[in-house]
Amino acid sequence: QVLIEECEEREIELDEGNDELAEMLMEVDEFEMSRDIGKAIKALWADSGIQACYDVRSEFQLIESAKYYFQNISRVAKSDFIPTEEDIVRSRSKTTGIIEMNFELEKTPFILVDVGGQRSE
Repeated sequence: QVLIEECEEREIELDEGNDELAEMLMEVDEFEMSRDIGKAIKALWADSGIQACYDVRSEFQLIESAKYYFQNISRVAKSDFIPTEEDIVRSRSKTTGIIEMNFELEKTPFILVDVGGQRSE
């Protein structure tokens, strides 16, 4: 959705026939996934307008693992999808504030500090 919005804002046109896919995806809840949504995402990821917008991603906020998930959308959109270790490592959850988590791994204590946000904090 971010890439679609940025294409609109920058007046970057999508390839012929992809406007309807973009409109459909703009109506999707961020936690919704289906085979049809996956097909639409895959088609838009191949769109020259979306790629042009992605090329200037440093000018707007886009999660750094977006490309990974777009390239793997056929697998991620399956109804029996089970995330791999790499999927989990590349995933993000929005947080705010400072959160500390203490844990021990092989008798070595660790403190994980989440300072919240990506660019806004």
